[in-house]
Amino acid sequence: MPARDGPHPNAAIPLDPILVAEKERLAAGRDVADDVLRVEGLGIEFEINTGAPARRWWMFWRKEDAAVPAKKINRVLDDLWFSVKHNECFGYLGANGAGTLALLLR
Repeated sequence: MPARDGPHPNAAIPLDPILVAEKERLAAGRDVADDVLRVEGLGIEFEINTGAPARRWWMFWRKEDAAVPAKKINRVLDDLWFSVKHNECFGYLGANGAGTLALLLR
């Protein structure tokens, strides 16, 4: 996945200390023998077709600039870290468009 330009869009939101500790544990490889599922640093992006400039006939008709990008990058998951241990219950919830199904399909 290409590097992001500029600061992270959620940089101002404080991180949960439990999540930070879990990421540090996984990154260091501590206490991972019981993990049956481990996800480290997962990120998922999709390209969304916004319409090719040639299809925007009304811009040419109105003499407007047709330099509209044909594709937009939509990042649905960014730097996801978690693990599931043996006999542990796991639930993964998210709003529409949050990448919940995309994670399960990876």
